[in-house]
Amino acid sequence: LKPFGSSIGGTSIAGARVLLSFALPTMRRAIMVAIFVAILSYPISLLYLSLRDVARILAVDVMPIDTHEERIRRVLAHTKEHGMGNKISKRTNSNRFEYGNIFLTWVGLANSKRKMLPLKDLRHVLEVDVQAKTATIEGACTMKAIADALVPKGFMLPIHPEMHEITVGGAIVGIGIESSGHKYGFFHDSFLEVDVLCADGKVRTASMSNEHSDLFAALPNSFGTLGYILKAK
Repeated sequence: LKPFGSSIGGTSIAGARVLLSFALPTMRRAIMVAIFVAILSYPISLLYLSLRDVARILAVDVMPIDTHEERIRRVLAHTKEHGMGNKISKRTNSNRFEYGNIFLTWVGLANSKRKMLPLKDLRHVLEVDVQAKTATIEGACTMKAIADALVPKGFMLPIHPEMHEITVGGAIVGIGIESSGHKYGFFHDSFLEVDVLCADGKVRTASMSNEHSDLFAALPNSFGTLGYILKAK
């Protein structure tokens, strides 16, 4: 043992003091920079999301070059390869599914996004039957796209949620963000039938009067737990 204050002990203590004199200011600066970046990143992210959403709202949706059936086949092929999963990929924000996980590695996050169910192409109004006063709409079609298709023809949905990016499928399974009326009820009360991609990978057409009437009745407020709506009438 060496007495305290001897040459070896003194040198060690002096070295530690010198190291701390450099390390502590660096650590303080790193902590301050981290706090500053964390505080600043929030308004920057809000600004980015706002600008992105405005760009999406103002964007003119071009007519698809493929058919609804071809888009459905791509979704089913993805389901066969990757399974249903619990995440979807669409052009709008989603209140039900998280886009990735902050604890994933970059490779894991990329794989997570790659395995998301690709519903982003199912965003079109397929048909507006003026005589029957019905519209056939894909599941990821937004309220804005529906209004753009119906209003020029002199129609509108009986219950129309006020947010541009709300999708048909999300509004049906989510009670139309509580949009309702005394005469027409909730958003989903106006629909006659829906095509649902179920957990077994099969698409079932459900209506109030066919063999899948129980599925049709259970969809509202199910929040995607029973399947994903691919088409609605």
